[in-house]
Amino acid sequence: MDGFIDMAAICVFLTGNPVPTLLADVYYYMSHRCTKKKWMIACCAPLLYQWFLEHLPKTEYINMDIIFSCGDFPNLPLIGTQGYVNSNPILSLRYLGYPMEGPLEARSLEAFLLLDFGVENPSLFQRIREAWKKVNRKGKVDLGRANGITKEPYFHWVKERVKMIKMPFVIRTPIPLPEPKLTHVLIEEVEELKTTMAKLKKENENLKIKLQQVINEKNTMKWELERKDAQLQAHMEKFNKEEHKRKKIKVGLEQADHCLDTLKGQLRRAQKECQDNEHWWHLATKENKTIRDTLGAQIKELTISVRHAKAEADQEC
Repeated sequence: MDGFIDMAAICVFLTGNPVPTLLADVYYYMSHRCTKKKWMIACCAPLLYQWFLEHLPKTEYINMDIIFSCGDFPNLPLIGTQGYVNSNPILSLRYLGYPMEGPLEARSLEAFLLLDFGVENPSLFQRIREAWKKVNRKGKVDLGRANGITKEPYFHWVKERVKMIKMPFVIRTPIPLPEPKLTHVLIEEVEELKTTMAKLKKENENLKIKLQQVINEKNTMKWELERKDAQLQAHMEKFNKEEHKRKKIKVGLEQADHCLDTLKGQLRRAQKECQDNEHWWHLATKENKTIRDTLGAQIKELTISVRHAKAEADQEC
């Protein structure tokens, strides 16, 4: 069906680390295919396991505890999306650098394949689920120091194992080196060789002294460079601070200029208002004087009229 995603695939990616499940599915399908056609996995699974390990960051796993088995199983029963198949972490010890001193236990190399999540064997299915509740780890204390030492008993077991499972590896027999032949050397040649060795030794000492001088000069130059870098960094920090201050001052000046322009505008408007008010005051003063003169003349005329009226009234009496 187009656009359909299986719920099992969604759950695998929701775990955050799909690698174990994908590895289990690959092992499962390879083992299931070979079981149905009665083949034997002679190279594919080990090569896949080696490829898987080579793509892991090896340095992160050295001197760290390894999940070695689960529950009472001698290895890891991996849980896939279709069934269960086991993995043998003991085969990765040599790649991780742990010492291999002798043959591996046959029990730790046992394989099993549980199809369809244990429909035919529900007890084994339940046993696997319970086993993952008890994870067994091994580390430096149990496996020894990761020194990469592999001893002869392990090599002998590997050769026998190759013959038994018929893996197409070519086992090359080591060719013994020929015994060295004694040669006679003249005393003069010996003395010459001793002189040459002494000369080379002296030159070596001189070279060591020069090397030490070069190292000292290098260290001095490195120290001087670090000191100059520190000074440059301090100057850069000081310059950045000064630049920050200058920017703040510039912003302050721009704001002050803006405020000054605003005040100048307000002052111009106030001056214009004062001029307008003075003009209107002069007009009002002039008009007031005119009205006062007019009223004075009218009052004077009225006073004269009153006097004439009074005089006429006195004459009539």
